[in-house]
Amino acid sequence: MKIYIYRKHIYNMNGKLRITFPDGSYERYWGQIYDNMANGHGTAQNKTYRYNGQFVDNNKHGEGTLVDNDSKYTGQWKNNVYHGQGIYRWSNGK
Repeated sequence: MKIYIYRKHIYNMNGKLRITFPDGSYERYWGQIYDNMANGHGTAQNKTYRYNGQFVDNNKHGEGTLVDNDSKYTGQWKNNVYHGQGIYRWSNGK
C-alpha cells in the first residue's frame, strides 16, 4: 500500500496573523490568508499606522491605503513600498 502526502491549499480563508519582519517589528493582520500568509484583501496595523488593501505573500502589494499620525497615502504598492500612482496627504491637508 502506498501513502501519498500532499499539501492542502485553502483559498480565500479569512483569519488573523502576526506578520514579523527581519528587524523584529511586527504588525497584526486580519483578512484573506493563503499558505499561512496574508494574500488578498486585508488590514494590517501596528503602533504607528494602519493599512487597508491588497497583500501578496505578507507584502503590501496592489491597491491600498496607509494612514499614520501625520499622513495618508492611497494608491499603488509593490513589495511594501509606494509604487506607481497614488495620492499622499499630510495631516495639514497638503
